[in-house]
Amino acid sequence: MPVNAMHWADRNLRTLGDFDAFVFGDATWTASEASNSAQRLAAALIEMGLAPSDRVLMWMPNSPDLVIAWRAVIRAGGVTVVAHNDAPLKRIEQIAAETSPSAIITTHSIGTELSAPTLRHRIQCRNDERL
Repeated sequence: MPVNAMHWADRNLRTLGDFDAFVFGDATWTASEASNSAQRLAAALIEMGLAPSDRVLMWMPNSPDLVIAWRAVIRAGGVTVVAHNDAPLKRIEQIAAETSPSAIITTHSIGTELSAPTLRHRIQCRNDERL
């Protein structure tokens, strides 16, 4: 298994046990919940065909879901490209043109309209559901 940031996060979870990892508004995510969510999303990305070093554009608000998505992309061997949540579609298209992502993870319904020649996979998350 390659050693990356997720290796150390998993090791810390085994060593320290479960703990509150994120508190966001009225919701709390434990470290094991965040880890399990990231593992499920990573598995989905790999099943969709994400290859090592493929770029994944993340266009989401600053939230625990963004961190979980980042962890999932790293766990799957991808490279994260994070775009500001308030960026307009035109700017996101510029970022996509410059970085050639193979996938996008977004909470924006407009993200499904993104046009990029290398974009093969789209994951739209609902704002009212956890990853």
